[in-house]
Amino acid sequence: MIVSEILNSKYGTFPDHIIGCVETELVSDAIERMWENKVGALVVSNDDGVAGVFSERDVLRLLMTNQDDFRSLKLSDVMTRNVIGVSPNDTAESALETMRENRIRHLTVMEGDNLVGFLSLRDLMVFKIEHAKRSAQFLKDQIAGQSDPLPM
Repeated sequence: MIVSEILNSKYGTFPDHIIGCVETELVSDAIERMWENKVGALVVSNDDGVAGVFSERDVLRLLMTNQDDFRSLKLSDVMTRNVIGVSPNDTAESALETMRENRIRHLTVMEGDNLVGFLSLRDLMVFKIEHAKRSAQFLKDQIAGQSDPLPM
C-alpha cells in the first residue's frame, strides 16, 4: 500500500485544492480556517512553494509561551518551517515511520517540488483499518469457499 492510494481514497484523485494559507496571513485567520474545515494542520505557502506547516501543536506552543495577542502574529513568525514529507510512491508503513521518528502528525506529499497532498496520522490509520477489514473479509470468504484463491 502506497501513499498515492491513500490520497486517492481520501480525495478521489490528487486534489487540486489542499487546505492551506500563505505565510503573510494572521494566526487568527489560520486558526479559523482550521476550525471551519475541521483539520488539525494547514500547509503554509509562499511565492517559492511550501514554506511550512501550521498545526494545533503550534497553537498550543503559542498559548504556553504566554504571548499577548498571538492571534495578530503572521504565520511566518510562528509556523513550523522544517517541513517533513513523503513521495506518492512511498509506502504507508514508511510514512507512519517518518511520523513516529519525527513525532509529527502531518506530512506533505511532494512530487518533486510540487505539493500533491497532505496526510494526517488519522488518514493513514483509517486506510490501514479499512485495508485490514477487507483482508479479514477476503480470508473469511476464502475459508467459506466464496472467493477465488490467491494467485501463486
